[in-house]
Amino acid sequence: MSGTILLIDDDKLIHKVVSKYLDSKYILEHAYSGEEGIALFSTIVPDAILLDVEMPGKNGYQVCQNIRELGSDIPIIFLSGKSNVREIMLGYELGADDFIVKPFEGNLLNAKLDVVLRYAQQKQALAEQVKTAEDTAFNAMTGSSALGQVMHFVEQSYGVAQLSTLADKYLALIKNWQLKSVVMFYFDQESHFYSTSGAVKPLEEELLIQGRNSNRFIDFGCRTIINYPLVSVLIKNMPLDDPEQYGRLKDLFPPLLGAIDAKLHALEVEYTLALQSKKLTDSFTDVRKTLVNLASVLNQSLTY
Repeated sequence: MSGTILLIDDDKLIHKVVSKYLDSKYILEHAYSGEEGIALFSTIVPDAILLDVEMPGKNGYQVCQNIRELGSDIPIIFLSGKSNVREIMLGYELGADDFIVKPFEGNLLNAKLDVVLRYAQQKQALAEQVKTAEDTAFNAMTGSSALGQVMHFVEQSYGVAQLSTLADKYLALIKNWQLKSVVMFYFDQESHFYSTSGAVKPLEEELLIQGRNSNRFIDFGCRTIINYPLVSVLIKNMPLDDPEQYGRLKDLFPPLLGAIDAKLHALEVEYTLALQSKKLTDSFTDVRKTLVNLASVLNQSLTY
């Protein structure tokens, strides 16, 4: 993978380090202040931006906001010495795609760039598919009220046997409510991510993973994270301008996610029982083989 990377950082050492790490894999353009970065951005149109958070003049958050206000969705990776949830959430709120904590290794930097560039390609390719899926999901939804739709979802979930199917039903319901969401299922000690937009940003994954063991509700502007033991969701466009609708949604998510959590628990039990059954069957097979071999040895002994 190749392309042009714009590095905006007031630290000249970081420019040398990044140049060394990227080697000749990417064309690297350098800006040493937020103002210089914005000016250079408008002339070179990079494939991705590495953006320092703390700079004199315009800081990284302000630069990110300015770039997003220009209508650009070019991937932006923040470089920062801080790594708490609030710092990450603020970067995400302003439109960043990922977050690297200083100091960092070359392998990490290259891996992060590869991911966000692939994400950008996927996002473009999925745009038309997402629109078609949204229309289909909207027409397929039944029920005269949001609560009725939740009840219908719960009924449908009884027969679900796959995580992807459960995620599809959740995303269809969320789209019908005109919401954008990322959902994380914690199943068999692994995190599985699904999104209404098709592709999931690395920063969205990080937010859900870090926030999983926090409060039930985490509100940040129009973003809300809701946590249950086996499921966490990020709602990206809660209707702050409609308090009544906002309140209704806050009331609907607990029964909806409670049902999903219960279903995931049931699927885990089924999965565990299936593994135990297989192990038991394999054990009986091994015992049978041992007995057959023993009988054969005894027969041979009796013959002699």
